Amino acid sequence: MKKNLLTFILSLLIVGVYATPRVVDFRISSGSLLPGTLTLNANSSPTNFSATFTVQRGLAAGTAIPENVACVVDIVLTNQANTFKKSLSNTINFITDDVTSNYINRAISGSLSPSDVASGDQIQMRISYLDERGVKVTTLGGGFSYAISVPSTTPPPNPGGTNPTPGGGSVGTPPNWPIGSAGTVSTMAGIDITSSDLVYFWGVNGQVTVGNSTSTTGPTNTYVLPAGKQYTDVLDIAIAPTGLVYAWYKDGTISVGNSALNLGDYVAPKPFALPAGKTPADIVGISIAKNTSQVYTWYSDGTASTGNSTDLGAIRQPYAVNYPAGKSAGNLVDTGIAGSSGWVYAWYNDNTLSVGTSDSLAAYIAVKPVN
Repeated sequence: MKKNLLTFILSLLIVGVYATPRVVDFRISSGSLLPGTLTLNANSSPTNFSATFTVQRGLAAGTAIPENVACVVDIVLTNQANTFKKSLSNTINFITDDVTSNYINRAISGSLSPSDVASGDQIQMRISYLDERGVKVTTLGGGFSYAISVPSTTPPPNPGGTNPTPGGGSVGTPPNWPIGSAGTVSTMAGIDITSSDLVYFWGVNGQVTVGNSTSTTGPTNTYVLPAGKQYTDVLDIAIAPTGLVYAWYKDGTISVGNSALNLGDYVAPKPFALPAGKTPADIVGISIAKNTSQVYTWYSDGTASTGNSTDLGAIRQPYAVNYPAGKSAGNLVDTGIAGSSGWVYAWYNDNTLSVGTSDSLAAYIAVKPVN
């Protein structure tokens, strides 16, 4: 009886030793996959990437992997359903017993072609190992994923370049308003582009004009704000793909209007959140992507973030932005994301314009004048 009991206890101990996982944290710590998006080449050629893959054990959270097992890590492409599509990189090998409280860093590199990418695809880390029973286990890197940006291969249109036709106050149709101007670029409370590529300019004078990317002249009307708000209180104005118009204010609130003429008749002012360390006074531009409804915000320190209307950093925390030569965040008046191309239009305080991406504002068109 005692012998059987001893055998049972020993078996439990043995199982415990082999089954005890150690918590290991995996992440990319540096390289071209950070700050979270790999932007592919605008042509069909593959885009190379490199990164440092960091492994650390002993954390309170992470990926639980058994003792003394050989792990293989690579970078893979997955689809929107989080299903593996293909491996993109070389492999990294390590044994969990080698991972102490200090970091293990390994270089990893690979490439990705635009032809491999479908809508919703992402880049992830893949870890494979044999468990204590000899069964292969594969996990996708601890929840860390990296987005893929595929630039358009066609030139962007000149937003708002078509002649206005009779319409109403809706941002989806060109309005039949008297021709005028809400002011110059530097006097705007907000600028944005609709899904149909109309460019709306809201001036601090209470006028709104439908122009085009290089002209602030066109059909003009007056617009109103929620009670208690002044035109000089506005930080920025942006148009959602639904046609609703969002206005952010210097006091840290946001309102929503049904049209370009009333910016508070749909949702009354309510608070919005910013990334840590940012204040409303840091904001120099906001626009809404028409294909995803994500809200892009640019800041005076030369960074940008991605989020939603009430949490400007909910999706992507601040990342660096490249400005055209001779320009800085201090020169930026506003931004707009075109509905047809997804390209970012940036207007500056010297009445000029450039076109690019959220993190490179002149990637497609260099600085040129605005009339």
